[in-house]
Amino acid sequence: MEQLIQQSDSQPSVNGLQQQTETGSFSIAQFPSDFGLTKSIRRQLRKNEVSATTKHKSVLPDLHEGEVKKLLGAMKSEEALLRSREELRQISKQLLTIQENERQRIAADLHDGIGQSLSLIKLSLESVMQQVVTGERREAVRSLQQLSHKVKETMAELHRTTMDMRPAMLDDLGIIPTLSWFFREFESAWHDRKVEKDVSIAESDVPVPLKATIFRILQEAMNNIVKHARADSIHVSLKRTGDILQLSIADNGRGFDLSAASARRGSDRGFGLFTMKERARSSGGSFEMQSALESGTRILVSWRFANHTDGEFSDRSGRARNLSNV
Repeated sequence: MEQLIQQSDSQPSVNGLQQQTETGSFSIAQFPSDFGLTKSIRRQLRKNEVSATTKHKSVLPDLHEGEVKKLLGAMKSEEALLRSREELRQISKQLLTIQENERQRIAADLHDGIGQSLSLIKLSLESVMQQVVTGERREAVRSLQQLSHKVKETMAELHRTTMDMRPAMLDDLGIIPTLSWFFREFESAWHDRKVEKDVSIAESDVPVPLKATIFRILQEAMNNIVKHARADSIHVSLKRTGDILQLSIADNGRGFDLSAASARRGSDRGFGLFTMKERARSSGGSFEMQSALESGTRILVSWRFANHTDGEFSDRSGRARNLSNV
């Protein structure tokens, strides 16, 4: 497969075959056994093989222009299929990597945060028990008061962890209260970053299955801004205009070269960008990114309503898509 996608100079390509067909000088011997041609295409090429010395337009009578076009079309389809398979393999590999990285992050958070707090609470309880046994009641009461404070801190830390994984208010209260909470938490953690919010929609404007998608895309985009953009101003907009629901996240950071980022392959690709794009597309939306060096970055995600019934959107092909099945 890699041979086909990254052909050496000695192997023919569809474009090369097109040029050779126009000059009348291609041969089946040029194609190695692992080039990816089906048996039927090889038989047809052998049947209509043109000599390398054949002059322009001196094609065999039974090799008509239509047959050549069919063969070229079949080869292009095979190459596209193989490229698609390679892309799917890369996506599957990236998804597994993302899943493993997320598990490692959660495990580290539990161990370093809640785990350490629980260990301290256990030691404090053992100390209180010893104080009670030795009759140090006042000391035991003071220790329990301190312990109560530590338990409250641990509960708050557990709440932050669960909210990061899946905010309960997203299901209980909806997307708008969840976004308000998220912005407060973000601004509390990053005082030097100004966030302008324009959330001009009603709760009913967003279908239930799409609420988690919007939150996750926003969460990932804001994390990327903090880690990479070096921005001090962020503008977030969520609005519905007619039958279009649109999420926009823009920053005034250092930006990046989109063409260079698009050319990356495999593990060199950014997982954050990949997950945002896949979340948008899998929910029937379109994903667009605009960026340039020292000019900031803007992410634009749009979903089109197929009609005015809740949960019904159009995918990128314009076909109706029910998000309750996503």
